[in-house]
Amino acid sequence: GGNSTADKERERTSRRERRDRKKMLKEAQELGGELQRSSKALKKQESAIEAAAEAAAAKLAQQESQASEALRAQEALLVQAQQQLRKESQARESTLLKAQQVLEMEAQKREQQLQLAAKQKEAELQRVLQEQKSLLEMKVKEESLQSKQMFDSERQEFYRAQEAKWKDREEKLVVELNALGQQYQTELERRLQQEVAMRDQMYQAQLAQKEGEIRNNANKEKDALLQKEATVLREREQLWRKQQEQKLAAERERMKLEQEAALQEERARVESEFAKRATEIAKEHEMLNVQLGAAEQELLSRQRALEQELLSRSQELESVRKMVDQERTGLLHEKDQMNQFREEAQKKVQEYMAAAEAQALQAKQAQEQMEAMAAQRQKEEEERKAMELALAKEQMKGRLIAQAAEKAQKVAEAAIKMGQIEKQTAMLESQKEQEKARRAQKEAALIALEAQRSAETEKAAILKQAHGELEAARNARVEAEKVAEA
Repeated sequence: GGNSTADKERERTSRRERRDRKKMLKEAQELGGELQRSSKALKKQESAIEAAAEAAAAKLAQQESQASEALRAQEALLVQAQQQLRKESQARESTLLKAQQVLEMEAQKREQQLQLAAKQKEAELQRVLQEQKSLLEMKVKEESLQSKQMFDSERQEFYRAQEAKWKDREEKLVVELNALGQQYQTELERRLQQEVAMRDQMYQAQLAQKEGEIRNNANKEKDALLQKEATVLREREQLWRKQQEQKLAAERERMKLEQEAALQEERARVESEFAKRATEIAKEHEMLNVQLGAAEQELLSRQRALEQELLSRSQELESVRKMVDQERTGLLHEKDQMNQFREEAQKKVQEYMAAAEAQALQAKQAQEQMEAMAAQRQKEEEERKAMELALAKEQMKGRLIAQAAEKAQKVAEAAIKMGQIEKQTAMLESQKEQEKARRAQKEAALIALEAQRSAETEKAAILKQAHGELEAARNARVEAEKVAEA
């Protein structure tokens, strides 16, 4: 009986121990599940951190694309500025060509005038040609100097503005990259510290619970197992903390290296772009200098051509001077001959005087004829005015008739609505008559205007003829007086 009681007690004790072991195994499984869930949560946080890093990289790529777009826009502005400079240079060249053409035309006109008045204005011709030459040289030099100074000032201003824009953009990129890296690093440290604190609290609670169970439980085997599990948990916690610290340090180092590399790459790209654009601008500047030199050479060649033409004109002037000397010698010879024909000259004076009297008589007759024609024109003018007055009266009469017809039409429309078609027909016929009257008035006015114009033309021709005859009579009288004096 005693043995059976002891067996029962041992069996109860073994069942209780088995239950305790099952309970501890279940708790260990739950703890393992909690660890797995924590591991999954850590993986999710790592994936979230990686997503944030990818987003930061995408933002950095977007900023780089924006910077490249800004650089392209600046290149477009540079191209526009270069085109504007080319247009201005072409406008200046066309202005120079026009000025030179104007000067050439003026020189040709002056030369023609000098050829016509070579005997009287020889000295004036030389002075005018010299003034034109000096004015052309001065104008060409001033235009060349002004265009060169303007181009140099515009180029320096553009270089300064472009360098300031690129420097400002580089500083902005550096500030944005530093701010982004600091923000990402702060967020990563905050999340890792929060996770470490949560895990620490959880492990501390589990350790406190296990230590309480160890203190309350008298079973040494259970104590040893719980202490072992607590030691394993502490080691895991230390290992996890160490891994998280290493990961955080590696992430900080990676972010620092990425920021430095991105900054160096952006700085190198900006410097390369700046150097490339500076090289292109220098080439274009050199090309423009070559074009400007070619333009200056062309101006010099044109100036030499003008000098050569002036030299040829001077030679022609010298030939004209020789011809004038020859004519002067001939005139002296003719003067000697004039002494022999003095008597004939006296007879010619008498003939000239008679012709002058006859021309004066003809001029008087022409004057009387002109006055008679003027009286006739005045009479025609009065008749035209009378005709215009009659036409105006007819127009007034037509307007009164039209008004009366309109009033009669309104009265008829108010009284009888059935005769609208007939009245409309009458109104159309009245309008046709009025249109005919207007056309007749216009034709009469045109005929009167044409008659006035022809009369004025005839009057002008007669006046011109009379003036010509009077001028011929005056010239004959002057010539006769000169001959008489001779």
